[in-house]
Amino acid sequence: MKVLGNSLKELEEGGPIEVYEYIKEICDNDEEMDLTDLEGQFGGKIYLIETVEDLKGIYTCQESKLPKHEQHPLCAGWASIVEVADSFDACEYIGNGKFVNILLCTNNAGGNTFIVPRGIADTCDNILKSIELTNTAWGKNANN
Repeated sequence: MKVLGNSLKELEEGGPIEVYEYIKEICDNDEEMDLTDLEGQFGGKIYLIETVEDLKGIYTCQESKLPKHEQHPLCAGWASIVEVADSFDACEYIGNGKFVNILLCTNNAGGNTFIVPRGIADTCDNILKSIELTNTAWGKNANN
């Protein structure tokens, strides 16, 4: 799992173009957005999931049943998406379905954003279930 960048410029240079375009659209809709401090603006880092193992770092609101030594450090006692599906503040396909964007707000500014390539997302049934739970919670229909 890697941090994609803390500025819009860093996202454009180092991240998948679809992620840059998604974040840029959010930024374009807020004239007061500080494009040099996305972590401050979004309340967390923007992570790119690079392996199936990285999915263990996407935490839910559920308490983990795994022994502490098997929990991912980012989850800190919370169940990962590998363990359980959950509804999130955002859990949706982006970039014409190439990625899944997952956000769980953990502070007043927001929280960490996890970008999951579709090939990795499709290995975890709980991601599809989480998209469905999130859409139900927010009254949306899943497309893609």
